[in-house]
Amino acid sequence: DILARTGHVSEAKEMYGQLLTDNPADLRTMLSLAYLLYFNGEYEEAKPLFVKYLLFEPTHQEGIVFLADSFSKTGEREEASDLLSSLERRYPSYTPALKAIAMYHLTGKDYEKAISYYERALKIKPDDIEGISKLADAYMAMGDSDKALAVIDEAVKRYPRDSAIMVQKGNLLLYSKNYPAAEALFLSVLEKD
Repeated sequence: DILARTGHVSEAKEMYGQLLTDNPADLRTMLSLAYLLYFNGEYEEAKPLFVKYLLFEPTHQEGIVFLADSFSKTGEREEASDLLSSLERRYPSYTPALKAIAMYHLTGKDYEKAISYYERALKIKPDDIEGISKLADAYMAMGDSDKALAVIDEAVKRYPRDSAIMVQKGNLLLYSKNYPAAEALFLSVLEKD
């Protein structure tokens, strides 16, 4: 894990591979290597490890989400949809799954469904800043900058010190061609940091 976290990805992959060769049933190593490959953008290589891991741990919700996203990122949208639908049926309040389903719909340009799933996730976990940000992104992708700005304005009221939310608001102001307000906001963020 230390190798991967310090940027030595090749060495970490080699080490995990050797550990799995020595002990093919080491689930922790299997999952660690699957995550490493996923976060390194090696989705094709990560998929079989997630599949194998899930054979032993079929209720591992996060593993299912990452496998579904790996399928989606490699163009296997039907497999991703099947996994996410099954996960939603079993765990209807699991917000990472709801957000993954929302992202699935967002990348498929079904903006209304994406918004619906982000809103469901935020009803369960209203303080999820990432979910709030992604909801605004979905409104922007749909072409509704006013609703996107309203979502972000509400987030700014709740989290006035969150630089990422402030920057997102600045970007929305730029998109809306409100250049003076965007400039003032960006300068205030720079002064805070």
